Amino acid sequence: MTQAERAELERWIEMIYEKALEMGLDPFPVHFEVAPAHVIYELGAYALPARFSHWTFGRDYHVQKTMYEYGVSRIYELVFNCDPSQAFLLDVNDMLAHKLVVAHVYGHSDFFKHNIYFEHTDRKMIERARLHAERIRHYEMVHGPLVVEQFLDAVLSIEEHIDPVLPTYGAPPRKQETQDAPPAGDTFEDLFYMAQPKPKPEPKPRRIPEAPQKDLLLFVRDHSRVLEDWQRDIISMIREEMLYFLPQIKTKIINEGWACATGDSLLITSRGIMRFDALYAERQSPVSVAVGEPSASCAVLDYHCQPDTPTIRITTKRGFTIEGARQHRVLLRDGRWVYLQDIAIGDEVALAVGTEVWSESYQPLPTARSRSATLADVAREAGVSYYTVLRHLRGRKTLRAAAIEQALKRYNIQPTKHGRVLTTRHNLCLPEYLNEEFAYLLGYFVGDGNFTKSGIGFTTGDAEIVERLTSLLRGWGCNPRVKYDLQNNSARWRIAVHSRTLRELLIAIGLSPERKARQKIVPPIVLQSPREVVAAFLRGYFDADAYAGSAGVILSSASESLIRTVQTILLNFGVLSSISPPQQGVYQLAIRGVWARVFADKIGFGLKRKVEALQRYVENRRWFCQQEPFDPVVTIERGRADVYDITVADAHRYVANGMIHHNSFWHERILEDLPLTPDEHVQFRKMHSAVIQPGSRMNLNPYYVGYKVLRDIERRWNGEVDPDEAETDWMGYRIERPVGQGMQKLFEVRTLECDQTFLHKYLTEKLVRELDLYTYRVEEHNGELVWVVDETDWRIVRNTLVDNMTNFGAPVITVEDGDWEHRGELYLKHHYDGKPLDMQRTTRCLRYLVRLWGRPVHLETVIDDEQVLLSCDGNAIAQRAL
Repeated sequence: MTQAERAELERWIEMIYEKALEMGLDPFPVHFEVAPAHVIYELGAYALPARFSHWTFGRDYHVQKTMYEYGVSRIYELVFNCDPSQAFLLDVNDMLAHKLVVAHVYGHSDFFKHNIYFEHTDRKMIERARLHAERIRHYEMVHGPLVVEQFLDAVLSIEEHIDPVLPTYGAPPRKQETQDAPPAGDTFEDLFYMAQPKPKPEPKPRRIPEAPQKDLLLFVRDHSRVLEDWQRDIISMIREEMLYFLPQIKTKIINEGWACATGDSLLITSRGIMRFDALYAERQSPVSVAVGEPSASCAVLDYHCQPDTPTIRITTKRGFTIEGARQHRVLLRDGRWVYLQDIAIGDEVALAVGTEVWSESYQPLPTARSRSATLADVAREAGVSYYTVLRHLRGRKTLRAAAIEQALKRYNIQPTKHGRVLTTRHNLCLPEYLNEEFAYLLGYFVGDGNFTKSGIGFTTGDAEIVERLTSLLRGWGCNPRVKYDLQNNSARWRIAVHSRTLRELLIAIGLSPERKARQKIVPPIVLQSPREVVAAFLRGYFDADAYAGSAGVILSSASESLIRTVQTILLNFGVLSSISPPQQGVYQLAIRGVWARVFADKIGFGLKRKVEALQRYVENRRWFCQQEPFDPVVTIERGRADVYDITVADAHRYVANGMIHHNSFWHERILEDLPLTPDEHVQFRKMHSAVIQPGSRMNLNPYYVGYKVLRDIERRWNGEVDPDEAETDWMGYRIERPVGQGMQKLFEVRTLECDQTFLHKYLTEKLVRELDLYTYRVEEHNGELVWVVDETDWRIVRNTLVDNMTNFGAPVITVEDGDWEHRGELYLKHHYDGKPLDMQRTTRCLRYLVRLWGRPVHLETVIDDEQVLLSCDGNAIAQRAL
């Protein structure tokens, strides 16, 4: 590594550390060292720097180094639990890999510092391990390397059989026997024994240990009759180091597993233009989003939501606006990604002009609702005439009043809903999908349409529009009525369509009668339609509400939402427009200069007089002022809102509200929030994906499982759950669904859980299915070996996974008697849990134990569902049934 690269790495380490603190992490200070591969793999094999030497560490070193050299696996980093933490980076990694590793290290260090299982670990273990190594080297000089190595073989064979709740040094505390026992029985008992002495109480049977003891290593150290002081010292050192490693073994999965725009933002997607919150709600469906280049889009990989977050809203000179979290980034004119919190008035934001990403699917029109029940239906149900029902509703007495009331309740008829179904009513021939003709009618209706009690109506001053609309309506089976209205010297045509079917269809589309002028919207069905349909809608809307003339094209509306949505749609077409501040509650969107010509080419008007006016505006200009796709920020406001974000493949950016945005567990979140270049983001995504691969049916990738479970915890405690997904505690009892507590819950889990409790509490049925954690077995079918599911009950799968982590994977063995049958022999008991012992390893460990204890060793266990006793005298192993 050159001096310049070292300086850059130091700068990034400082930035990542500050970002980790900003996100709520609280790691130890970390000392980083860049080391070659042979040093990294030596440290990985020894598990601690400067640890004592043993042949098993060399074996592990060569295995790991061979896998690295053949490209099977790679160690990116090593970090040790100490204060300050010590981390080693592989020197052949590129700068981006170093950034990933540094962020990952800070996540580990925060976990080391705050998890309860690491609370009592020795933070100076690296120095202590160095002292251990020096003492063992001294013993090798005194007693010979072979003698010390053979003793280490015996001790390391049982190193996992410790009890972390016992003190590190010395035996467990014993009850102190008092010299003078308190008097018992009668107060004058001593008078009865004046002539003869009082008989001595019978001694209690001596038992070592008094109760079964789990810490086999400690018991051998304190009670073996053949060990010398130097050997007891080595056992103490091995046990002390094992106590240091134990929390890391118990938290491997959870430890390895260890900024945005508001919902009303409009995103350009392959399914059309969608609100951010709507896209998040439909996140199960694959979708790609525009990335700011013509006709370019990239797939969405992940979705994020953070409720009730401090936000910043910026508005540009042309009226483009975006609200997002303070750490949300937008692209500026000079190519820099800048946080919203760092943007200043006057900064020029890049606009995504002409992305031309549209839905390719025509949207089906909502099916017409079934005919509403009428009073005629009530009369038929009650067995009376239509007029009898009317008399009942007016308060008159009728003979079948009870039957009429029952029928009214059944049909849910309101007293004001009278009438019969006219015999002249017939079904309309409406299109099945939203096509260009219907989209034009919708656009004109949004501009100059209205609802009536029995249908819809239009108002226009152009006979051409009357001809076009009535022609469309008659083609669908409607019978529009046209009235020429002359009031106050203003001539208008009014078109009335008496069709409840058409009225209810427009309501189902989203054009509700309750929406006044200030609440008008572009219907979502239009936004999610193909390009030609969207253009037809805009053409109809501009025919109704827009002006064309010497000032260009000007669209007026009282609805801010409608006018800003239209501005975003126009930008997708490649038309840059400006929104002026409202005057008397009316917004105006202006299209001028070269953009008016683009509007005429790609959208245009349908009304002939406006087409000609726009053409004159364009032709009367010999040149247009150059207008670049950048816009200065003019206002900055602060607030709070739910914010959303997405992770986008490859480009790692997306278009929302016409601006270009950067997509945003700890190394991923920290790095995504740092100013990486686009190429670095691509490389980071590839590295991150490689790290969290699911693994195989034969093993579990702790990175993958821990990452997915932590993300699921954040999702659930933020309230982002499916409606039918009940929230329960780890016992299965239903609890109130939390909202906005995702990050708080993650820090709680980080502090309190180990792998067993982590998986038992938070591994859900959905995750078991998603992570494919079902147990498998190999069976032969048609002469071939295939994998088949062995267990499908997710609770059994979860419990099996947790059970395999009991006692961190080692069998539970306790010392029952250190003086069995008064022969000084050691009696052990295996607490059988359905998993038999590995007999090859058990035989080897029993022989080593005989060497440590100095007498025969017996082990009670279960073999083939039969309780047996294994006895070893140092050579042969005997087995007998109990």
